[in-house]
Amino acid sequence: MVLLSLFRPKKTTNQTPAKSQIKPKPPASRPSNRNSPSPQRPPVSRSRRSRLRQESRPNPTPQSLPNPAIGRSSSRSRRPQRVPTPNSKIAPLRREKKPNPPHPQNPAVAAPKPAKPRRRAIATPLPLPPSLTWLLSPPMLYLLRLLIVGVGLGAIVGTLLSAWDAPLASTSEADSTALQSTQVVEDAVQSFLPLKQESTVLKQKIEALAAQYTDLEVGALLVDLDTGLYVNIRGEESFAAASTIKLPILIAFFQAIDANQVSLDEKLTMRPDLIAGEAGTMQYQQPGTQFTALETMKKMIEISDNTATNIAIDRLGGATVLNQRFQDWGLQATVIQNLLPDVEGTNTTSPKDLAELMAMMNQGEIMSSRSRDRVLDIMQNVQTNSLLRQGIGQEATIAHKTGNIGSLVADAGIIDTPTGKRYLAVVMVKRPHNDPKAIELIQEISRTAYEYFNAPTPTESPTTPDVTTTPIPTERESLATGNEI
Repeated sequence: MVLLSLFRPKKTTNQTPAKSQIKPKPPASRPSNRNSPSPQRPPVSRSRRSRLRQESRPNPTPQSLPNPAIGRSSSRSRRPQRVPTPNSKIAPLRREKKPNPPHPQNPAVAAPKPAKPRRRAIATPLPLPPSLTWLLSPPMLYLLRLLIVGVGLGAIVGTLLSAWDAPLASTSEADSTALQSTQVVEDAVQSFLPLKQESTVLKQKIEALAAQYTDLEVGALLVDLDTGLYVNIRGEESFAAASTIKLPILIAFFQAIDANQVSLDEKLTMRPDLIAGEAGTMQYQQPGTQFTALETMKKMIEISDNTATNIAIDRLGGATVLNQRFQDWGLQATVIQNLLPDVEGTNTTSPKDLAELMAMMNQGEIMSSRSRDRVLDIMQNVQTNSLLRQGIGQEATIAHKTGNIGSLVADAGIIDTPTGKRYLAVVMVKRPHNDPKAIELIQEISRTAYEYFNAPTPTESPTTPDVTTTPIPTERESLATGNEI
């Protein structure tokens, strides 16, 4: 028995148990003590060592990798499994990192891992001081919301109303501007011309007179500034202005004097390009002769000097500037197309424009009272007295401006009667070339209107007009004196 015990193998703690006897244990965490001895690894055979060396070698370059299209090797290297020992604890297996997705061009090349975007620092708002914390209270926030909603609704309603009042899409800006200017002109005429009631009696008389001259076309506007009675016969129609265009030029010149843009004693030079014939005496002076502004205005109106008119147009900035001023006044038909003499009648105006202009001057709306008195004084000294002047009494006074070309005769003035009445009279007559009957018709219309407005109480009962058949002598225009018929 003793001898048998010597040959019986002894149980040692280092003896490796069989695989079937090893029970799997749950992975234990690594000891936190760094000084504790690491578990011993089991001995590894030579063939296994060579295989581990191959695995520890660095990965080959992309050029040395086999083509994935040909095929991959069936033998895959596996990581060696640790064999636990009785005295050692099984270390937890490390999780293998998932390989990066292949490169889009070369699948064998791993694509770089995208960098994580950096988060921006968000600035925290500063707290409100205690004195302003009531702004964030629920009632204030509710009121603020109501205010925002109210402003938004107001903007929407305003936009809808503006779109509703806007002109149609087919209407151009020029048409809308013309409509607005027409409304402004009508308001201006109504405010300065007291057109209250049209006199049917006076209109019947004037129409009966005009019917006797079948070759003539009459445009007239007569207005009693005191009672508002008026007569309008084609007053809005455009006529050739002839020398009546000098009346708005005169008023524009004294407007410039009121604005200190021109002075009455300023010297104006007569250039050769401004010299004009047909009427006036300045044309006979040497080019370069100077005249004062007041003298130039007097010659333009009193003897209807065409050269003086061209000097005035040039001093005020030209025809374009004056036409713009005429539009600002509300004159629709008054336009300067050419310098004088305008024998072709390209410059235009209308009886209503001339009457409106004199009404504005009478009300003192277009110039100062001093300039108005000077303008009326100049207009009372007009030397041509064969038109409206022939139809009024000797006790009456008239401040007017005449016009005469081959195709038209006209006269526009302010008449004061002995009874204290003041009325406006503008008569323009188109005629065959130099037909003297147009002068007779203007005289008869002036006489009929004077008798009507000079009466103490104008009656509206129709009467037969007193038509004078006796020819009235006329005065021909003189180139030397510039007088018009």
